[in-house]
Amino acid sequence: MMILSNGSEVDCGLVFRAEGVILVFLNAPLLAQKILGRRPGGAKDFYIAENTWSSYEKKPIEEILKSNTRNLLIPYAGVVKVEISKKFLRPCRLDLKTSDNVHRLKFYGVSLHIVEARIRKVLPEQIPLIRLEHSSN
Repeated sequence: MMILSNGSEVDCGLVFRAEGVILVFLNAPLLAQKILGRRPGGAKDFYIAENTWSSYEKKPIEEILKSNTRNLLIPYAGVVKVEISKKFLRPCRLDLKTSDNVHRLKFYGVSLHIVEARIRKVLPEQIPLIRLEHSSN
């Protein structure tokens, strides 16, 4: 499981399960108050939040999906590839691509090699993980 942020008013996380990847949404004030006590601000906050999110690893999938209407289960069979990238002075970006959609997530305060290592640990081998040196956006 990983904690991520899309850089707007929503913070979200990826929960990796045998059935697929679950995209879990929280609004930023809730994350900041309940997990961090303030807005996320770097690698230390990334690890604190990641540990707090570990409770999602034990929750039933149905409970996670019902907790927010935007939460989404993406079966591994539907994932075409995962791309990670980083531009100078920008957050790391992860694009989880399915045949009909791209789920774009950003990591703040964490280096690209840490993001890559964490994703490689949990992503099934049959799904390509592509590291792009520079993103187009």
